Amino acid sequence: MARRTECYCAFCKTPRKVYTEKTLRLRHVFWSFLLSLAFSFVIWREYNPKSLMFAVVAMMTAEIFVRIRWRMHITCRNCGFDPVLYVKDPNRAASLVREFIDRRNRDPEFLLRAPLNLPPRPTPQSDGKGTRPGARVSQRI
Repeated sequence: MARRTECYCAFCKTPRKVYTEKTLRLRHVFWSFLLSLAFSFVIWREYNPKSLMFAVVAMMTAEIFVRIRWRMHITCRNCGFDPVLYVKDPNRAASLVREFIDRRNRDPEFLLRAPLNLPPRPTPQSDGKGTRPGARVSQRI
């Protein structure tokens, strides 16, 4: 069985389960060879070394599906945050999250879901009270 790990979204802090397998495991290789053995007996009625090509094709197909499954489940379904894209291009990840939240606000499918636990955005203060030391200096520059 595929193992799913409980974790939290890095952006909205929502608990969720994600697949941790990014590549093939030993069981995928085993099932690929077993499938090729079954194909060999169906086609040639005995074991034939040509069936190893079926094993290679089955392993390539399994690798594709494991990668697609991992990639689809790593993106948060509540806020649309994609950590893989964030590592490559943070600005694009931020724009996709913004688009997802806008679509979430318009879509009636999300009306009954729990509200997002988004981090508060800091508001600039003009008088400088209640800010960190040195923050007024950086605001002037």
